[in-house]
Amino acid sequence: AADSVTVTVLNKPNISAGMDDTVCAGMPYILKAKGGILYSWNNGANDSANTIIISQNTMFNVIGFDTSGCFNFDTVA
Repeated sequence: AADSVTVTVLNKPNISAGMDDTVCAGMPYILKAKGGILYSWNNGANDSANTIIISQNTMFNVIGFDTSGCFNFDTVA
């Protein structure tokens, strides 16, 4: 007898690191991610929002996870 398995494919979450922005060197800036429930930034932060001090042009990447464990990423400069 044949057996069957159903596989459900979930969509990746729509993760946003926000819009590219311009700030003055040495001033605090708040990185804000949305679209997930857990986040991991390339600067080591794991919150949806974290304050940084920028001294040079920098790109920040965030990986966001949803409740199903699916993930996606975004970059802000």
